[in-house]
Amino acid sequence: MNLRKSMYTTLSALLTLCLLSGCNVKEELEGYEILDRVRILALQSEPPDLLAGESATLNAFVYNPEDQEMSYQWSWCPVRNGPQEGFSCAMEEETLKEVWAALGRDEELPPYDLGDEASAEFKNVFDGKAIFEICAILLEEGDVDDLALLSCVMGLQISVELRMSSGDQEWVALKNLELLLDEKESERNSNPSIQAEMKGIKLIIPRNKLKPLKEPVEAGAPLYEGSRYEFIVDVNEDQSESFTPEKLEGVDDAEIPDEKKENLFLKWFVTKDAVDSGVGGSLFVDGSIDFEDFLTNEVSIAPTVKSGKLGIYLVIRDERGGVGWMSYEFDVEAGQ
Repeated sequence: MNLRKSMYTTLSALLTLCLLSGCNVKEELEGYEILDRVRILALQSEPPDLLAGESATLNAFVYNPEDQEMSYQWSWCPVRNGPQEGFSCAMEEETLKEVWAALGRDEELPPYDLGDEASAEFKNVFDGKAIFEICAILLEEGDVDDLALLSCVMGLQISVELRMSSGDQEWVALKNLELLLDEKESERNSNPSIQAEMKGIKLIIPRNKLKPLKEPVEAGAPLYEGSRYEFIVDVNEDQSESFTPEKLEGVDDAEIPDEKKENLFLKWFVTKDAVDSGVGGSLFVDGSIDFEDFLTNEVSIAPTVKSGKLGIYLVIRDERGGVGWMSYEFDVEAGQ
């Protein structure tokens, strides 16, 4: 139907804009990429999608430079409103309990409150019938915003929220969690991963207008202030998994491939005092970019690094909700 196609196109455009905005260094993004305070960099669900009856472990990738003591509060919501509504839950917990009671289900409905530990567990008790009933109620209410409706049209992605606090400071992060119907079991996703060691690091030596020299840096060797380096992350190409895209009503099947490899997005974060500017991220689309180019980035070390350290924090995402991360720390010494 046309509404579904329109919503799908809008969502795809928004996601693409969100990904591509981190692919080039821009002045307005430098504060985002450079770590100078506590940040929640990503949320992960393991596994990233759930069949009815399965449970997921939820974790956060947090930058906490001074090891502040943190309090955690996890929660979930069956469908969430958009930014104009402050990403509020579109269905009150009592309303969902009433729907659940009317369905006569034996499974216990998980409370919205998922606990106050550093990680949390969520059990998927929703099969196709339950998902249909929840979405039908949202459609009948009429005052739900487009983002909430889109979540149902695309198959109901529940939303997980983490509120992390220390003293009077609070940090909030959201993540969608894909619920799968039984017929999608063969299309399971897995979280992409990054190896614990860099694939390669090279010192970039300028040569006027000629192509610069790139001298390999031995593992464990220090980096030097005022120098520029090429970093190559170690990610296996099979982390871009093949899957069958969903055939959507109102979209010509000829426009949707029978099988495709996942798009991957790699986001780089660096510690504030160690670099001159942010380093952005990169997008991998199969057939449009060499995979090693996707994994390669250049970092200019600041002329003076008071901490004597460079921290690099990486988040890798796939287009189906999978998330992975890795962090690295390098000693930095006075320039040679």
